[in-house]
Amino acid sequence: MKKLRKVIDLVDKFLPEDHNDHVDNWNKQISICRGWTRFYPEIESLFNQLESLVSSMRYVKYGDYYYANEHNLFVRAWKKLIEIDRVVASYAPEFSQIEKIVGQMSEIKPGDFYLAMHHNLFADAWKLQEQINAAILKMPPAMTQIYVEDWGYGGIEQMGKVYYEDWSYAEPPAMTLVFKEEWSG
Repeated sequence: MKKLRKVIDLVDKFLPEDHNDHVDNWNKQISICRGWTRFYPEIESLFNQLESLVSSMRYVKYGDYYYANEHNLFVRAWKKLIEIDRVVASYAPEFSQIEKIVGQMSEIKPGDFYLAMHHNLFADAWKLQEQINAAILKMPPAMTQIYVEDWGYGGIEQMGKVYYEDWSYAEPPAMTLVFKEEWSG
């Protein structure tokens, strides 16, 4: 992720990079979230809504007008990403912090001043989202726990009941069986 610079009202000028870095981050976040949908199918609808918002974002160049809708797309995208984070990363310590920051974000109307606070909230949120992304990558792969009780040597008919517990993880990305040995009694 690109680090957004912090700005000060009446000191810093709005640069195209301030906006374009944000759009770059959103495009990168979309590719990250796309990977999450494989393990969390319940976020598919939220992801599609987020992807639609991000596809509406445009890059700007020096001399372009910056419209209220440009900022509002970012705010809407952050609110949608928080819904996704709530499903996939609510356990992360940074989640409550980013949720508070996104809660402070507000849309603006045409003619409103674009204040440093608006931009700086985005910069703070990206720092935390990067940590959340890293926490999700460190999460253990999909696991299913199976308990088997076998108290005899009589074959499958006499085998004890198999207990299955789903840990709410999806299947691991890839597993290769290197060696398998079966013993029979």
